[in-house]
Amino acid sequence: MGTFEYVAARKDTSELRALADHCIQRHFPQALESEAPYTAFLNHVITAQADLIAHWMSLGFIHGVMNTDNTAVSGETIDYGPCAFMDTFHPQCVFSSIDANARYSWGNQPNIALWNLTRFAETLLPLLADDTDQAIAIAQSSLDTFQEYFSSQYMARFRAKFGLADRAADSLVQDGLTLLANQQVDFTLFFRHLTQVASGAPKDCLLELFNDATEANQWIARWEEATAQALHLERMRTSNPVLIPRNHRVEQAIQAAYDNDFAPFHRLVDGLGNPYSEQEEYADLERAPFADEIVHETFCGT
Repeated sequence: MGTFEYVAARKDTSELRALADHCIQRHFPQALESEAPYTAFLNHVITAQADLIAHWMSLGFIHGVMNTDNTAVSGETIDYGPCAFMDTFHPQCVFSSIDANARYSWGNQPNIALWNLTRFAETLLPLLADDTDQAIAIAQSSLDTFQEYFSSQYMARFRAKFGLADRAADSLVQDGLTLLANQQVDFTLFFRHLTQVASGAPKDCLLELFNDATEANQWIARWEEATAQALHLERMRTSNPVLIPRNHRVEQAIQAAYDNDFAPFHRLVDGLGNPYSEQEEYADLERAPFADEIVHETFCGT
C-alpha cells in the first residue's frame, strides 16, 4: 500500500508550498521547528491518521466512505456519510451501501489510511527534495512508520478496553476479539458487560452474549488471571462506552422525523451526550437490535 503510483510534475511549487505552509501553521506548528518542516508535516499527518483510525476501531466505528477527499490532514473525522457503529463484531463488517467489495470494512481501515497517506505524500514530493528519487525515498521512509505506529496505538486502546496494561497480554486481546467474531457477539455490549464484571458484577450478563458458554468461560478465566494483580478498571470505564448511536435507533429517529416527531432524535442526542456515563433514564438505548430491527446498510444522508 506504500508504493508510489505516480509523481506529480510541477514546475511552479509556490501554490503547493503556500497551502502546505498554511496547514502546518494551522494544525502542526511544531513542524516549523524541524530542519525539514515538510517532512515533519508528513510525519505528523501520518501519526494523526494512525491515532484516529485506532480510536475508530476501538469503538467499533466504520467510516463507510474513507476515500482521499474524506480524509483530513488534521486527523479529524469528516464527511462520514454512510458510517455505522457495528453491533455484532466481525473484522469484515460493512454497512455502507456503496461499499460492495468491503474496501472500507472495519478491519481494512488501516490499509485504506495508508493508501490515502501515500497519495498525500505524492503531492508533497516537490517540497521534500529537489531530486525526485530522493523525495520518494524520504516519503517512503515516513510511510514505512505507519504500520508499527498504528499497531502500537491499536493495541494500547484495546488493552485499555480489556483492563490490561502489559504487552504480554496482547495474545489475550487477540484471542478475545477472535472469540467475539466466531460467536457473533455484540461488540459494545461485550465490553460494557466486561467492565461491569471487572467492577464486581456477576458474569451472567456477559456469558449470555455467547452461544458457547464453555469457550467463553475459558477465555474469561484467562482474563481474570491476567487482571488479578493489575486490573485497570478506570481505563476500562473511559474506553468502553455505555451508549453508541446504534443503527436501529438512528433509523427509528429518522422514521419518526418523517412524521414530524423529533422526540426520538432529541432523546438519542441527549443520551449520547455522555456516552461513558451510567444513565438509567437511557438504559433502553443500550439494547442491541432485535432480528427485525437490524440495519444491514447505511446511506449518505443518514
